[in-house]
Amino acid sequence: MPSHLRNNLCRNPVGGEANLKLPDLSSVTFLNVSTAHKLLLFGILFCIFGLAFGLAIYSHLKNLPVHRSMLEISDLIYETCKTYLITQGKFLMLLEGVHRRGGSCCTLACCCITKPFA
Repeated sequence: MPSHLRNNLCRNPVGGEANLKLPDLSSVTFLNVSTAHKLLLFGILFCIFGLAFGLAIYSHLKNLPVHRSMLEISDLIYETCKTYLITQGKFLMLLEGVHRRGGSCCTLACCCITKPFA
C-alpha cells in the first residue's frame, strides 16, 4: 500500500455505523412536526397499529373453515419449505466452518453441487 494512503488511513477515524454523528432530535423539525422525536413516536404507533391489524386478520382467517384437499396441499407446501430451509441452513453452516478453517468455500460448493450427479 502506498505510504500516502497508509498515512491518511491512520489519521482518519475508522468509518462505520458506530461513528455516525446524529443530530439532536429535539432541535430538528421535519414535515412541520415540532420535533423529530414526535415523528418517530408517531411511526412507532403506526407500526403497533399495523401489528394489531395483522393479528386480527390472522385470527379471523385461522378460524375460517378449510377444505380437506386445500389443507393437505398447505401441509405439503409447509413441509417442503421447512425441509428446504433446514437443508440450506446446514449447507451454510458447513460453508462457514470451512471458511473459518481457512479452506475454500468455492471448492466445497462445487463438490457438493456436482457430487449428486457423479
